Amino acid sequence: MIRRFAAIILVLALALSFAACNRIDDTVKDALSGEGGTALSDTPNETSNTTPDVDPVDTDKDIIPSIQWLLDGTYSFDFTRIIEASGLWVDNNGSLAADGGNVAISGKTQVEGIVTDVRVIYKDGKSYSVDDEHKIVMESSDGSDLMAYIITDYSGMVKTGEGTGEFNGITLPYEEYSGGYAGITARFYLDNGVVCGIENDGNELLLSVRNITNNIPAGTFDWPADYAMVDDFDYWELYGPGGNTSCAVGDVIQFGGYDWRVLDVRDGKVLLLSDKVLELKQLHHERNAVITWANSDIRQYLNGEFYNSIPTSESAKIAEITIVNNDNPWYGTSGGSDTSDKIFLLSLDEVVGYFGDSGKLTPSRPAGTTGISDEYNSARAAADIGGDARPWWLRSPAQVQSNGWTTFTYVERTGVINVSGIGNSINSLGGVRPALWLNLEDY
Repeated sequence: MIRRFAAIILVLALALSFAACNRIDDTVKDALSGEGGTALSDTPNETSNTTPDVDPVDTDKDIIPSIQWLLDGTYSFDFTRIIEASGLWVDNNGSLAADGGNVAISGKTQVEGIVTDVRVIYKDGKSYSVDDEHKIVMESSDGSDLMAYIITDYSGMVKTGEGTGEFNGITLPYEEYSGGYAGITARFYLDNGVVCGIENDGNELLLSVRNITNNIPAGTFDWPADYAMVDDFDYWELYGPGGNTSCAVGDVIQFGGYDWRVLDVRDGKVLLLSDKVLELKQLHHERNAVITWANSDIRQYLNGEFYNSIPTSESAKIAEITIVNNDNPWYGTSGGSDTSDKIFLLSLDEVVGYFGDSGKLTPSRPAGTTGISDEYNSARAAADIGGDARPWWLRSPAQVQSNGWTTFTYVERTGVINVSGIGNSINSLGGVRPALWLNLEDY
C-alpha cells in the first residue's frame, strides 16, 4: 500500500534534485501517476539554453558571496520550485538549509491537487519526515533513497562560464559552475549581485531563490523532545483517513480519480459523496414505468460501468453494504426492496441527516408543501466540474403520478429538496453524485 505522505516527501525531494535522475523507484512512479496539479502562476517562459557569447572566464575573479556560500555548503534560502517531474507539476514553496552534510526542507507541496505541509530533515545519514501538527516524526529508512534525489553539495564545482539569460521571464546575468560532487552544470542567476535563481542542466530544475544567507536558524535540524517516533504504518493508522484527525466530516479527499466529500466516519469505514455533480444521467430510460431504486437504470449503471471505471486497486477498497430503501414519508410511495450495493445515491433521509436537519421532513406532508427549503439549502446545492449549478438525483421515490408513473426525489439547483418529484420525470437528465462506503483499513 502506497503511503501518500511518504510519496509526497519523495516528490518534494525530486523537486529539489540537482541531479539528472533517470532512476525513479516504484514508489515515486506510483505517486506521480495520474493527473497532476496546476502549475504555479509564476511558472517561467521556457529558459533559453543557448550560451551567449562571453569573454573568457576570469578564474581569479572574486566569487560572489552568495555563490561562495553554496560552494562552501553552509546556506539557507526560501524558494519557489519551478519544475515538472515525470509529466506532473509538483507545486511547492518553502525553505531549504544545508550545513555540514545536514539538510532540512520545509514548506508546502501540492501533488494531484492536494496541498500538504512537509518538513524533511536529513542528518547523520538518516532522513526524517516531521509532522509538527501531530508531533510525529517518521524515520525514512537510512535516508539513502531520499538523498539520491537531493543534491545539495556544491563543493568542488568550478566556474566555467557567465553571461545573461532569461529566468522566470526576466533577463538576468548568471554565472555557470560545473563538476564537483553533483557532477552537473548549474547556473546561478543574479539580482543585484545576489543569487535569485538556480537552474541545473538543461532546465530540468528551476528554483526561484529568496533571502539566501549563510546563517542557519537555530533548531533547523532538530524537533522537540516530546515528538513521538513512529513508522509508516503507525502514522497512517493514527492520522490517515478515518484516524484521529486527518479524515473528518466535511473533508474532501481524492479517491478513484475523483474528489469526494466525507459525510460520515464509523465502524472502520468512511462514507463519501462526490464533491461535484460528475455527470447528467437519466434515472431510468422509460418515463411510463413503475420504478424503485432496485430496478432502476441508474443503480445498474453505478454498480456496473461507473464502478468498473475506477482502477481495480481502488475499487477493491469499496465496501458492499445493505441499502435500506424507505418509503416516501409524505406520499407513502414504496421505496421497494432493500439492495446490496457498492455505489449508490443518497436517500431522502440521508440527505437531510448529513446536510442538516431543520425538522421539516415530517412524518406527514404539511398542506401545500412539495419540498424542503431551509437554512441548509446552500450546503445541498451542487455544481458540476465546470462550475454550473445542477439538480441531483436521490434514490428515494416521490409521488406516483395520476397515470401510475413513478417520480423520484431530487435536490434542486438552489439546494431545495424536491420531495414530490414535480418538474423532473425519471427519464430527464439529472445530476449524479455517487456515494460509497470506503474501507479505511485498505485506504
